[in-house]
Amino acid sequence: YCVVTGPNGCSGTSEVVTVTADCRLAGTENGTLAVYPNPAKGNFTMQLNNAPVNGEAVVHITDMTGRVVYAVNTTIVDGQSQMNVSLENNIASGMYMVTVQTQHQIWNAQISIVK
Repeated sequence: YCVVTGPNGCSGTSEVVTVTADCRLAGTENGTLAVYPNPAKGNFTMQLNNAPVNGEAVVHITDMTGRVVYAVNTTIVDGQSQMNVSLENNIASGMYMVTVQTQHQIWNAQISIVK
């Protein structure tokens, strides 16, 4: 439940709400995207698990300004896709967004590159 108290001292209480799942784990039925090791020096593995779709997907890696620094096509088979990524030597240290996108679904994960 939640109790809210206003500036004049009045308060109200909500009904009890039961939480049945950790919010960080909710939605795993739509698949999960993992990148490891994280942080990485430039080489890492991208792994998509339990995706509800199969077929072609595009992998984009973007810097924090939105500039695409890496793009490749991949295939999701039986809800799975795994690939080793080797970023070029001219990629600067920093945070990057890994995005896997199909026609109907998008997954995101962050990777920290430390040179």
